[in-house]
Amino acid sequence: KKDELLLESIIDIEYIEKFRASEPEDALMHDDWISACRTLGDTILIASYDTKVHLWKNQGEHITSIRGHTGPIRSLVFIHSDLFVENK
Repeated sequence: KKDELLLESIIDIEYIEKFRASEPEDALMHDDWISACRTLGDTILIASYDTKVHLWKNQGEHITSIRGHTGPIRSLVFIHSDLFVENK
């Protein structure tokens, strides 16, 4: 009886998915984690752990990457349409 208690039991479980997992329709690809995202009109401003701020058009066009930090950028905000501030 002692040997029976030491044996592992294997249980087979069958299941049916109730809902399929969602998949992204569109994606803006980045090299590292995104830490903040802000929009203004049709412009998307993204802060990233790759030490850059990225500007995109909401149609998926990458406008530019702005360098200047030595570490991850964790937050950002638009001051107005031509000016933004980021924080690491």
